[in-house]
Order: sequence, then structure tokens, then C-alpha cells
Amino acid sequence: MIKNFYSEEYKDYFEEMMNIGAGNAATALEQILRRKFDMFMPSIHVVPSTKAISVLGDVSRPVTCVKMGLFGDIRGEMFFIVPSEHTTRLIEVAQHSIDRENKKGDTRDYSVIAEVGNILAGVYLTAIHDFCNLSIYHTIPVFAEDMIQSLMDETIAKISIKDATIIVIINKFLTSPEDKNPIETFLLMIPFSNSIEPLMNSFKEAKRLYGG
Repeated sequence: MIKNFYSEEYKDYFEEMMNIGAGNAATALEQILRRKFDMFMPSIHVVPSTKAISVLGDVSRPVTCVKMGLFGDIRGEMFFIVPSEHTTRLIEVAQHSIDRENKKGDTRDYSVIAEVGNILAGVYLTAIHDFCNLSIYHTIPVFAEDMIQSLMDETIAKISIKDATIIVIINKFLTSPEDKNPIETFLLMIPFSNSIEPLMNSFKEAKRLYGG
């Protein structure tokens, strides 16, 4: 059953949902950051954890991350990940846009990362809710600084699944017309094994209703 979740049929439908989520994410980020920016269409991957490295690249590189739990009809874990080389840029853009002043001179205000992660997680889960009629929510973000591999190993061990399914949403955006190097972020959803079947069934029902 789970193997079918990796099929092109499910991937295409998931991409359709997430593309709508990306449009809403861009609008939400522009509102909170008070600036226009160019957001690329997200790259969506649904893979077993053993193949995640082919999507995430160097899993040993350090990252800034906020961890969230998934609950409701779909339970699991969720991560918003920003590679360290992009973290400072994202924080500086956000702080400048919302007129924040860090009086201690510390540019690494991780609350900004939490705000952006909270927005992206919320809009993508809302897209799943709207299309699949599933109640799905995330918990309050918790910070972590580590390597992607360590984060995944810890989570997979926690949920006791040797080969977990990972849904990876890669977002890239430019912060100004002059910007040539996009900021890259990863949103990872790792549903518990008993949540895969209801998620697949909801896809089938949504496709039946919407004629996909």
C-alpha cells in the first residue's frame, strides 16, 4: 500500500495541492515581511527515508531548524529547515522588513525563522485540509541546530519506522529584483505509518470529487 504512495499519480496530485499552497505562502510572507519577492514553484518529493539524500543533497551540512508535531487526522513530525548558509540572509531580510532592532547586536534572531516556518507549515497543511477534507495541524515550533541526517535519524528512531516516508517541499525565493541567489528552505513532513493509508484514501476521494 505504502509503495503506491510513491507513484507518479499521487505525486502529481500532491504537487497540485502544494502549488496552491505556495501561492498562499507567498501572499502570507509578503504580508508579514512587508515586501515583494519572487517565489519559485515548490519542488515536491515523496520518498522513502533511504532515498532522502538524493533530494536533500549533503545531509551532513549544518542547518537551522524548527521542529513541529503533526496531529489530527494525520499524525507525524514536521521540520522547517534552512541551511546555515541561508539562515543569516533570511533573518536580515525579515528583520529589516519588519523594523526589528536587536539591541544586543545579535543578527541571528531565530524567532524570525520560527515565524517563516510557521507560515509555510500552516499554508501547506491548509492546502491538504481544503483538498482532502482532513483535519491536520502542527504544534508550536521548537528550535534545533544540527545536521539534516541527525534530525531525520532522531525522528525515525522516535516513530520506530525503519524506512519512513518523507514528503519534502523545497521552496526557493528571491528577496529583491537585484538578488541573483535564491534563499532555499526545506519543509519535511514525516507521517506515521498508520497515517499513510488515510492520506492516500483522501487523495482518491478528492480526485473523485474534483474529477482529477
